[in-house]
Amino acid sequence: MRSFRAGPAALAAAVASMLTLVGCAAVTARISAPATPLAVATTAARASAAPARASAASAPGTSIFGLTLDNESLTVTAAGLYLTWYRVRPSGSVTGEVLARADAGTGLIVAQRKFGSGLLGAPLLADGSLWVTDSTAGDGAPGRESLLRLNPATLAVTGQLTVGGGDYGSNDSGLRGQIAAAGGSIWMDGGGLLVRVDPRSMRQDLSIAFPGAGNSSLGASPDGTVLIVAETRNGIGTVQRRDPVTGALLASSASNGVITPAIADVTTSGVWLAVPTGMMGYVERVRTGSLSPVQSTDVAGTNGIRVRYGDGALWVTDPVGGAARNYCADPATGRVRARLPLPDLGQDQLLAVGPRVLYYAAFTSSANGWRIATAAVPAACD
Repeated sequence: MRSFRAGPAALAAAVASMLTLVGCAAVTARISAPATPLAVATTAARASAAPARASAASAPGTSIFGLTLDNESLTVTAAGLYLTWYRVRPSGSVTGEVLARADAGTGLIVAQRKFGSGLLGAPLLADGSLWVTDSTAGDGAPGRESLLRLNPATLAVTGQLTVGGGDYGSNDSGLRGQIAAAGGSIWMDGGGLLVRVDPRSMRQDLSIAFPGAGNSSLGASPDGTVLIVAETRNGIGTVQRRDPVTGALLASSASNGVITPAIADVTTSGVWLAVPTGMMGYVERVRTGSLSPVQSTDVAGTNGIRVRYGDGALWVTDPVGGAARNYCADPATGRVRARLPLPDLGQDQLLAVGPRVLYYAAFTSSANGWRIATAAVPAACD
């Protein structure tokens, strides 16, 4: 499973040590968020209530802005906000995760579901259902990964498919997306397998092996006509464009990464990637057809740099990057539009982007955890 997110002081110290060794490093990830308009309160109002520790599940009606969380992630969709966090015993050991749906306007939890010791992927809303992967590493034995189809309102499980025999939850690039909707099917990263799933029968009707792959990730264009796959084997990363119906390989390009490139925004004209290269890395846009780099779009940073798409803009963040590496940008050119308006760029961590609102995690030292707050999207980011 994932390790706990380090506190800001530890994170800064780790990055500073890395910079001393290599000068500059980069790796990125993304949470993409199609969504509907939100009624958003101010950050000050969100932070006014004393945060409650969410060691397990929190009762429906609780505001996500009043919780203190461990290893939280947030995805914004047209059906609301989907939040995950660790379930933690008082001793500090992790017992599993919680997936909760919150109202986009109020932040109040309206449904939730507990999971065991696996690693949850980023939820995907597609074909009228919510899709999520639940992955368990093998630890010397075969692991397994389950694709769950959930009711997007109640989070009740309506279908399940499990595959096994690979490495799971090991995408160290920070991207937790292992599902894509393309060509009328759901595509799943099955740990050494690319699996096509019928969304109605939950049948695995095609699998493509990635022999020796340590990890992989998926991404698709909003219209489902472009399917992008990234994988790494023996320390060499590749980015692939595959037929969204048959899975046939259409184009491939090697990357410098030793960890699977993280796939951010996918369109019919370009794809944003984060390519970790060990203790260095970069963010870059490639052409969808050829997967060749687009000139002057690469951005270098520390090992904590991230990139994602939301509200019509590209968002680049780096926990110790200051104003130079925390900004919104043009999604086609990568040109900077405005500085990220978070209170503490050295500590606050952007989680997701919705219409006119940024969701971020702020460290709460008194509770040794993280709380979710909001900030308005700068007008210049349009």
